[in-house]
Amino acid sequence: MEVFVLLMVTVSLSLNFIYTVSTFYFARKSAIGMDKEKYPMVSILKPVKGIDDEMKRNIESFYKLDYPDYEILFGVDSMCDDVTELIGSVSLRFPHVRTRIIATGHRGDINPKVHKLAVLERSAKGKLFWVSDSNIRIKPDTLKSLTEEYILNGTHLVFSPIKGYGSRTFGSLMENSYISHYLSGNVLGSWTLFRKEVVVGKSMLIERKAIRSFGGFSYFQNYLAEDQIIGETFRSSGYKISTNATWVTNFNSSSTIKSFYGRMSRWAKLRFNMHRSIYFGEVLTNTTVTAAAVFPVFEKTALILFPVILFLRVLMETATYIRVSGDDPQLIRKIILIPAVVIVKDLINFAVWFTPFYSNQVNWRGGSIRIGKRTLLAHSLEQLAVKGA
Repeated sequence: MEVFVLLMVTVSLSLNFIYTVSTFYFARKSAIGMDKEKYPMVSILKPVKGIDDEMKRNIESFYKLDYPDYEILFGVDSMCDDVTELIGSVSLRFPHVRTRIIATGHRGDINPKVHKLAVLERSAKGKLFWVSDSNIRIKPDTLKSLTEEYILNGTHLVFSPIKGYGSRTFGSLMENSYISHYLSGNVLGSWTLFRKEVVVGKSMLIERKAIRSFGGFSYFQNYLAEDQIIGETFRSSGYKISTNATWVTNFNSSSTIKSFYGRMSRWAKLRFNMHRSIYFGEVLTNTTVTAAAVFPVFEKTALILFPVILFLRVLMETATYIRVSGDDPQLIRKIILIPAVVIVKDLINFAVWFTPFYSNQVNWRGGSIRIGKRTLLAHSLEQLAVKGA
């Protein structure tokens, strides 16, 4: 039993070490700089709903790109959404950037984000589509760097790792630390060590011709985890997927502990329905929980083992946070909070880990959606059941 517990703890620390090393190894890439004529036109597709934290600055960052030819298309449910006024005020200051705001309507029976992308796609002019969420903030050379990966390496989809930034609440610090350490570290580690091309849809540069070969974005509208399905579909169809570690920033300042729990619960259900065998092993990444197993086994020695294990875990997450958010003006204060962040986050994620076993309902964008295998949406599940009857 002692050997088993030590093995669990070792595996957990090793996985977290991989996450940390991966974030250090994949330093942010800057654009090389090619002839202006070599950069193809890009259509930036942004599905939006409501106003996120510091959304004005997020949108402005896309208007300050050092890129010769691009347009920005925003998809909203309705022109009555307050975000349309914000977009309009920003776009007026950058008249040289072609901008369109398109009311796509809301579809509750399919993935709302993919529905918006499918509508925007029909009006887009670019050879490449850059899909990015509304809470993403970028640097001026980001698009050049992504496009250079497409041109120089013959890639059809370029994925960006994400760093969490802008925390002002304890909940937002938990979420940002989770994104930087676990999410990006896990994804980059999977790419590096296991050649597993995991795609996260916060930022994806996609070749128009490639996605059109499936019929466009609408091909993926019946799945909630559209980014992973797009990645798997591209790979199985022989299209090349890559990342050149051009990081983008997920800006989040106001999340609460409750909203963190809700988001983790949603993501857990998506991962469970995508790859269940992998999901079962995720509990081993939770070092606080695995470390607690030393108490019934090692008794008095556990009083030394447990804090040592937690110290190593906190050290790794702190190193990751410094690596990706070293320019945070409140860095010291947040580093002091990291130990509490790690413990609370691990305990919440342990509770969240059980949710997919008793619920397949996902709360997203103000609605409740039932999902099944590979995150297929409820109406699609019903259609399959009818066909199989």
